[in-house]
Amino acid sequence: MRYDRQIITHPALGSYTKAVLPSGLTVLLYPTSGLSTTHCILGCKIGSLDSGYYSGGKLVKVPAGTAHFLEHKLFESEEGDLFLQFAKTGANANAYTSFDRTCYLFSTTQQVPQSLHILLRQIQNPYLTDQNVEKEKGIIAQEIRMYDDDPDWRSTTEILGCLYQHHPVRVDIAGTVESIQEIDRDTLLAVHGAYYDHHNMVLSIAGPIDPQEMLAVCEVYCAQQRDFSLERVPIDEPRQIDHPRAECALQVSAPLVTLGFKEQPVADRYWRLVDNVLLELLVGETTDFYRQQYDSGVIGPTFGYDVFSGDSYHSLLFSCETRQTDAFVDSMYARIEQARRQGLREDDFHRVKKGLYGRYVRSFGRPEAIATAMLGAQMLGGGLFDTYDQVQQLTFADVCRRLEQVLDRRYSAVSVVWPKQ
Repeated sequence: MRYDRQIITHPALGSYTKAVLPSGLTVLLYPTSGLSTTHCILGCKIGSLDSGYYSGGKLVKVPAGTAHFLEHKLFESEEGDLFLQFAKTGANANAYTSFDRTCYLFSTTQQVPQSLHILLRQIQNPYLTDQNVEKEKGIIAQEIRMYDDDPDWRSTTEILGCLYQHHPVRVDIAGTVESIQEIDRDTLLAVHGAYYDHHNMVLSIAGPIDPQEMLAVCEVYCAQQRDFSLERVPIDEPRQIDHPRAECALQVSAPLVTLGFKEQPVADRYWRLVDNVLLELLVGETTDFYRQQYDSGVIGPTFGYDVFSGDSYHSLLFSCETRQTDAFVDSMYARIEQARRQGLREDDFHRVKKGLYGRYVRSFGRPEAIATAMLGAQMLGGGLFDTYDQVQQLTFADVCRRLEQVLDRRYSAVSVVWPKQ
């Protein structure tokens, strides 16, 4: 069978195989030595943000939570639960849906080809009946309610609801109890047919594998050439936030506060990397700010920050469990303004850059990290070694320039999860 195949090599990090099979499936294979576990991920570019698509020139709306619902059903076969089939080969399997992708994965130390057969065969052949779809609604409704009571997840959804006016990112990945009632067998079959095409999927495997053996398994399911066309509904989101504050009460021992800044989406992953460095320079554990706020009790061990970013959204988030909620928010605003006035320290930048480089290189000792990074980079139109090169290209001037562009208080909001009285 003829298809595009290349070996991508980095002098410091090794090499991997990239193949695009006739069906359109991109396969990424990273052989490792000295490791016993193989990690495999099959990713599809469909997530909770996919609220609709065009078919025959007509708009087809997708109920919130459909991608997650379909993920549940694709792990069910006519022979029973797919987890049991993986267990027979010694594999530990799982699946998850995010805002922009759905992934099916397994880890194993044996019988990799057999597990790969199970995965590829099942994902293309959904077992859907009116009865099992209706039954799943109750299961997912329970899951939605469970996450509604999870403080960390609730804090995230609340802050996104503050920052975004229309963007689907403001809705829970699993949808709502009401929205999943709109999903039926025909909905799932239509969405599967629209999105679950090999052109819209990536298979990533890392571990002690023989690339040719893995490709031989893939060829069984990927020999047929296909035409593929998917027109997604564009997302129109204004610059302004929706509202500046949200509050709720859950069973927590201390208030959980999140401060979020809505930023313009970034097309180049380099600027996401720059933002990660910027946040570490502002409030990382080695900064004077962190030590001072920790010693005064404003922040504690749960303090964290995140670059929450995708193709159509980009936010910078700070969160912490603290009884001094107002002091936490005020201290964050004050730290940003102080950095703008006084500038950042270049020696700190070089230390953070070295640490970032070290963490990235160490990740190549874990098959799960390699497979996940390969898949993520490919889905964003890049390659596994891009991050290494981007870390080398990082400049202090870019980080300082970025500080002037982001973290504008006018586009910020606060969410607080209070303890129930």
